[in-house]
Amino acid sequence: NLEAALKYWNPSHKPVVDQIASSPQPRLKADILDRAFAVAPASQLLLEDFRNTQVWLEHLRIFPSYRFELRPKPGEQFDLLFHPIVKNGWGKKSDRIFSILRGIPSLTVGMDLFNLKGQAINLESRVRFDAQKRRAFSEISAPIGGRPPWRGRFYVDARKENWDLSRSYQRVAPLPGDLRLRRLAAGFELNN
Repeated sequence: NLEAALKYWNPSHKPVVDQIASSPQPRLKADILDRAFAVAPASQLLLEDFRNTQVWLEHLRIFPSYRFELRPKPGEQFDLLFHPIVKNGWGKKSDRIFSILRGIPSLTVGMDLFNLKGQAINLESRVRFDAQKRRAFSEISAPIGGRPPWRGRFYVDARKENWDLSRSYQRVAPLPGDLRLRRLAAGFELNN
């Protein structure tokens, strides 16, 4: 557990990271990946920098899983190895098929594109065709200025839903009618 080890290592000014490497190398622009690491080569790996790096990698939203490894080198130095699993484009064929099939019970079709142009730009969309619960949702998100600590998200969500409350309504008074919901929302979020 690297995070737990850093808590006890840092007071003795260790570990010192000589180089940072990725295996496999993600299809992400090198400057964006470099900015996602709060630690720099030829410096001490501090617990706070390690935690910031984890948060910034999460902000990119293209790494569903990853792990870090410290590989010892002569002279009490280490190489920090980053082992990511990366979401790119439409993903593998099995991922695309699963994405379509998982929406069938709710009459929903989804389309997700990740890491467009190697810049961690993600486009996620859903359309629900149920006659009583129609919905169209789309969002695009990206690191602002290519900086992983800052992520912008623009979304549009349109709904037209009819809810039959007679099955769940438990009062003595008569039910005034079904609930009809119409909503159009759009917004921009900035996360840090």
